[in-house]
Amino acid sequence: MGAMIEAKSAVHSLLGDRLRVGFIAIASRRYGGETALKTVEFAEKWKKHVIGFDLADTEDIMPPEDFVPAIHRAKDLGLGITVHSGEGTSAAHIERVINLYKPHRLGHATVLINNPSLMAKVRQLDICVEACPSSNIITRCVPSHKEHPLMTYFRAGVPVTINTDDPMLFDTDLRREWLHVMEHHGASPSDMIAMNEIAHKHSFIKEDYD
Repeated sequence: MGAMIEAKSAVHSLLGDRLRVGFIAIASRRYGGETALKTVEFAEKWKKHVIGFDLADTEDIMPPEDFVPAIHRAKDLGLGITVHSGEGTSAAHIERVINLYKPHRLGHATVLINNPSLMAKVRQLDICVEACPSSNIITRCVPSHKEHPLMTYFRAGVPVTINTDDPMLFDTDLRREWLHVMEHHGASPSDMIAMNEIAHKHSFIKEDYD
């Protein structure tokens, strides 16, 4: 019980009650490269509020080269780039994404653990992994919290953060995810502080963002 109280106290202290929010425009791979470009055009129109571009959905549904123009255009606009990759596919998919798009962040990347040399590359390039524990278990990308690679990444020096993926779909929120990580993944309060600092560093929100 004491550990649970400590965990809840740490989560409340770290998350606090005030957050700065920016929007990320998401393009689904299934609709193709032209639609992704239209999503970037939308982001440009609302650039005051849109801070990033996200390429999501199943990795093999369309040729990855189709989305290079949209990624390049988004970068030209100064948007942060995050790409869903390695969500139960293969480490080769992640390597392809890194080589093609040079993203700032990777969504999920649960199979990165299968390729230590690629893990080292992600660490060297300072690409942040957006870990989504509950989502990955519900979608069966990872069998259980115990087998989730989040803390392996963290201890190997890979920048990693804790995320909800889709809060409504997976019936969760950030506080619950942080508690899961402390209770089931073996993270200490100091680990959580470190991951929160990683999240701050890799946020697409700039210091002068209102």
